[in-house]
Amino acid sequence: TVDSKFKFGSPDPYAALLTQHSTIHTAVQKGTYNPEWEETHLLALDAGVTVFAVEIYNRGGRSDTMLARQDVLFGELPAERDVELTIPLKVRHHNEWVDSQDTMLYLTLKARGPGWV
Repeated sequence: TVDSKFKFGSPDPYAALLTQHSTIHTAVQKGTYNPEWEETHLLALDAGVTVFAVEIYNRGGRSDTMLARQDVLFGELPAERDVELTIPLKVRHHNEWVDSQDTMLYLTLKARGPGWV
């Protein structure tokens, strides 16, 4: 859910998933405060890495604006089952990143074997 106090009309959000070696972008969801990405992405993580970043942007004319961000900490993952996470994203408020209970990310991590790497 994108913060409904967005000040410049309806947002056109997309997500960026960032690891230490790559960035993956989702498709842009036009004119919605509640984007849903039914997409599958494979993140390559080095052994022992237990975090990646998620950033939500609004697609703009000249430049894109970051709306929210959060590091996703997933610790030790069970090798044989999927994990569903609900993560409150941080939103920009007066040039500071603050936790938001209104802007949530629902994420499913799919099992890919021991270590998920």
